[in-house]
Amino acid sequence: MKTPLPRKAAVPSAPLSDAMGHGAALSPGSRVLPWALGAAVAPYFVLRGWLNAAVVALGLAAVLGLMLDRRTRAWRAAPPVVWLACALCAPLVLTLLAQLLHGELVPRRFDGPARLALSAALLLWLHLRRIDWLEVAGLALPVAVLGCAAVVFAPAAAQFYWDGRLASYFMDPLMLSQHVAIVAFMCLFLLEVPEQHKPAWKLLKLLAFATGVLVALRTGSRTGWVVMPVAALLWITRSPSRRQPRALALGAAGVVVACVLAYLSSTIIQERVGDAVEDVRLYFSGASTDTSLGIRFSLFRIAWEAFSLKPLVGWGYAQLPPPQALPGVEHLWTPAVHSYYVSAGVHNEWLQNMVYGGLLGLASRLLLLGVPLVLFGRAAWHHEGHARLAGYLGLVLVAGYAAASMSSEVFNMVYLSAFYGLLVAACGAAAWSPSSSS
Repeated sequence: MKTPLPRKAAVPSAPLSDAMGHGAALSPGSRVLPWALGAAVAPYFVLRGWLNAAVVALGLAAVLGLMLDRRTRAWRAAPPVVWLACALCAPLVLTLLAQLLHGELVPRRFDGPARLALSAALLLWLHLRRIDWLEVAGLALPVAVLGCAAVVFAPAAAQFYWDGRLASYFMDPLMLSQHVAIVAFMCLFLLEVPEQHKPAWKLLKLLAFATGVLVALRTGSRTGWVVMPVAALLWITRSPSRRQPRALALGAAGVVVACVLAYLSSTIIQERVGDAVEDVRLYFSGASTDTSLGIRFSLFRIAWEAFSLKPLVGWGYAQLPPPQALPGVEHLWTPAVHSYYVSAGVHNEWLQNMVYGGLLGLASRLLLLGVPLVLFGRAAWHHEGHARLAGYLGLVLVAGYAAASMSSEVFNMVYLSAFYGLLVAACGAAAWSPSSSS
C-alpha cells in the first residue's frame, strides 16, 4: 500500500450524479444498484434469510458483470479496494486450505465465507461502476432500525425474549444488540450526508439512532453495549481538529462520563454490570464457575489449551476437540460448560477459529477485520466528502464487529457474514473512486 496522501491532496468522492448512476458514461442498470443495496439492508432485522439471499443474488450478478463488461475489469480497481476484496476472500481460502490439510471437507463451514467472497466480487463491481449508496443508506439504515423496533416491541415478540431481555424470532440478545448498535451509530454519521440536509432527514436519522440505542440497552447484552463507546469515540473525533492529543483525551473522557451517566440512570445497566462484577468475584474466588462470565472464562481457557496443543492447523472444522483430548483443563469441565461448548462454541471469534484452523484460522480473522479497519481508517482521515463519510461508516462497522468478537462469535451465523460483507462492499466502493490512488 502506498503512503497516505496529505489531507489537502486527498481525492474527493465522485460527483453524486455519477456515483448514483446518473452520469452519461454509466449504463442504466447502475441507477438501480444503490437502491438494490438499500433494499437488501432495510428488512435485515425483520425478514430472516432476506439478506443472505440478497448477497448471493448481488454477488452472482457482480461476478457475471465483471466477466462480461469490459469497463469493469478487476485489475483497474484502486489498490485499497483490491486489498479489501482480498480480505473478504481470506476466510474462504484459508478455511479451504485448513480443511485440505486435515483431509476433510465440511460444506457447512463454507456458508459464511462464501457470502464474504461474493461480497468481494460485489465490492469490485460497485467500485468500478462508481456506485455511491450513501444517499440511499440515509433512508435504508434508519428504516432498518425502526423496523427492528417495530418487531421486537410488538406484543407477540415477548415469546422470544430471554427473561425479559429483547430478542427477535431469529436474533438472540447478543446478536441483536451488536447489530442494532452498529446500524444506529451509522445513522448518526449519516447526518452528515450533504444532500439530506433538510430537517425531516435529520429527524429520521436521530430517531433511528435513539431507537437503536434503546433497543440495544433493552437487550441487556453487555457484549453489544461495548460497541457503543467505541462508535461514540469515533463520532467525537471525526473532525481533524479533534484528533490532537488533548482533544482525543477530552473525547475519551467525555465517553467515560457518558457511560457513567448511563449507568446511573438505567436500572438495566446497573443490574447487568452488577451481575458481571459478581460473576468475576465468584469465578476467581472459586465459589462458582457456572455463571454467565464464569462459563466464558472457562471456555476461553479450554480454547487456548486446544490451540496450544495444535497451533499450526488446529483440530479441523468437523467438530471441536472432545474433553478427553484436553487433559490440561479437565478440572474446568462442568455440565454447564460442556453444554455451552457443544451448542455455542467458545464465545470468542478469535479463539474459536484458532481451535478450528490454528494459525490459519487466526490469520483469516486478522485479515478479515484488520485490513478493513486500517483502510477505512485511512479513508476517514484522508478523504473528503462522501468518500470520508463512507470511511467512517466502514470504521463503525468493523470496529463494532472487532469489539464484539472478544466475547462472542460474530461470523458463526450466515446472516452475520452476509451483513458484514455487504456493508464492507457498499462502504468500500463509496470510499474510493476508480481514479483514487490513496
